[in-house]
Amino acid sequence: MRMVMKRERREMVLKRILQLYSHDLQAVETVIERSLQSEVSLIYEVGKYLLLSGGKRIRPLLLLMVSELCRYRGDRRYQLAAVLEFIHTATLLHDDVIDNSYLRRGYPSANSRWGNEVSILVGDFLYAKAMDMALEDNDRRVLKEITDVTLAMTEGQILETRKLWDLTITEEEYYQIISRKTASLFAASCYIGGVLGESSPQELTALRHFGMNLGIAFQIVDDALDFMAQEDRLGKPVGRDLREGKITLPLILTLQKATHKEYRFIEKFTHAKEKTDDGFLHIVTILNRYNMLCRVLEEAKIYVDRAKQALQIFETSLMTKLLMELADYVVKREN
Repeated sequence: MRMVMKRERREMVLKRILQLYSHDLQAVETVIERSLQSEVSLIYEVGKYLLLSGGKRIRPLLLLMVSELCRYRGDRRYQLAAVLEFIHTATLLHDDVIDNSYLRRGYPSANSRWGNEVSILVGDFLYAKAMDMALEDNDRRVLKEITDVTLAMTEGQILETRKLWDLTITEEEYYQIISRKTASLFAASCYIGGVLGESSPQELTALRHFGMNLGIAFQIVDDALDFMAQEDRLGKPVGRDLREGKITLPLILTLQKATHKEYRFIEKFTHAKEKTDDGFLHIVTILNRYNMLCRVLEEAKIYVDRAKQALQIFETSLMTKLLMELADYVVKREN
């Protein structure tokens, strides 16, 4: 009962923030739907399926919250929040093809419904559309940030692909991957929000640090959930990352402590043609033997604390408190 109450309190944090920004997020949804329009109806069909079928909208939410922190309340934020969501969704479309995933947010993935070719091409369309919308915004700093983050995310995906099934991957390599692939878009969301508010260079640096550290924490928690979450809450099969060859922080740290026998079992599992549920559950048992999931979540908490520290440059206000609550939610979430 106590655990259920704690979970409900955690979920209430995000629900409360989403309620506060429901009008703004609806304005972002309107821009998304309008910008998806194309003479090729399949683009709209696939894009709408993924873009308007849920998701936390963390990246647009960050831009909206930061822009308000920096006293900007104009309409540019809606278009630029949509740009971020287009980029994020494009990466999901491409990732699901690369990983041969069949579920996304608890529903059949786009590639399982329409095939790999359509998923890749719609992802390309979303990238191009995001650039077109950023050009239309006509702010050189914003456009540079959008192109830089797209390059960084692509680099992260390539680095990750090179390290698939590689049990020798280091912590440093892991952080290089997630900093580029995930955290860079969090950082861009916060930076662009600051640009909209005409923030000082020092404030922009602080906002970038906030987003980067929050994004790193988000991905660490995501990787831990792959070993410990319930599938119906996670929205994808538990253990999917490992079955796809992604060696993430929980396993990297476990391999440093594992006995020869444990190491060999993990190695055998990663090389096996059929990766059974029993084999995966045994690996979870090994992780738990070293209390590794708790250790990884503590590591995520360090990055959340760094993110919150970056906000100290701003006067304490409702907005700084809400951003800190959102940061705390990231490390305590269950999906």
